[in-house]
Amino acid sequence: MPLWVTNDDRAALIDRAPWVRVDDLPWRAIASDRAMLVRGGVRHLQDWACTPAAPRPCPLNGSSCGGLHVAWSLPALCLPPKPHTGVDALVAASAEGDYVPMKIPAQHNPRASTRLWTPAADRDRWRNIIGEDEALPDAEPPMQATLTFTEEDLDSTCRYGEDTRVFDDRRPRRDHADASGLHTFPEVPQRIFRIPRQPQRLNVSPEQRA
Repeated sequence: MPLWVTNDDRAALIDRAPWVRVDDLPWRAIASDRAMLVRGGVRHLQDWACTPAAPRPCPLNGSSCGGLHVAWSLPALCLPPKPHTGVDALVAASAEGDYVPMKIPAQHNPRASTRLWTPAADRDRWRNIIGEDEALPDAEPPMQATLTFTEEDLDSTCRYGEDTRVFDDRRPRRDHADASGLHTFPEVPQRIFRIPRQPQRLNVSPEQRA
């Protein structure tokens, strides 16, 4: 599985191929022994019962809804926070199968989807929560953008070397820090309840029983 690396949060390959985003570093930093950390594209599964005592607010109403929320978060926004992954470590882990690419369709709009890399354990838990009987539909291919002509005059002035400090990039930002792939269930599926392996016994002496 190829791993596409970019330093642009507006790159067209984001959510269209297995991708990661890194910092825009000078060549000396890239050539050094300094680890290049992944800033986007690697996420971890976060699931929580939406109760008043939950550590996170309800993403739907800001309070609590009593359901189960499942989302994919950046390492620093997990509870508790997780360490960032280095590019070299991700390449090695993906070759071993410890990190896997995933494509997560939106719950109510299968045409929208999120691509990410995640630990294999998070993928397995995601499948356990979704369940085979609740498999999500395959996401439809994104619509191709069309070119439009605005009939504006072409600016032929050469501004090479000018320090305008203006960054005019009309491409939409595709990499966001917000949790992605949010799915909400009205109640916690019973299949994800953890059953103790050992029978629970209460050791009570005859005196305590009396």
